[in-house]
Amino acid sequence: MGGNKKAGWVYQLKCTSPSGRETRYVGQTGRSVRERVGEHIENVKSGNTRTYTGRQARVEFEGAFYSNNRFKAEQTVKRNRKKSNG
Repeated sequence: MGGNKKAGWVYQLKCTSPSGRETRYVGQTGRSVRERVGEHIENVKSGNTRTYTGRQARVEFEGAFYSNNRFKAEQTVKRNRKKSNG
């Protein structure tokens, strides 16, 4: 088996709660972004309350980037968002 198992996509969604509050969700995947975001949208449609996105009224894809270490990149994005919001 070859390939970099850490490589993949980091993506951001805009989430709107049932009360209208907007938040951002940052996630990562080793699969296609389209497939993963589709799962988040399906969670919203089905009302899957076991997931953060499933408890939202709406999710919208905002963007994604590829990284050789998607885990580290996701944490960096989340840490930088906290600094800019804090």
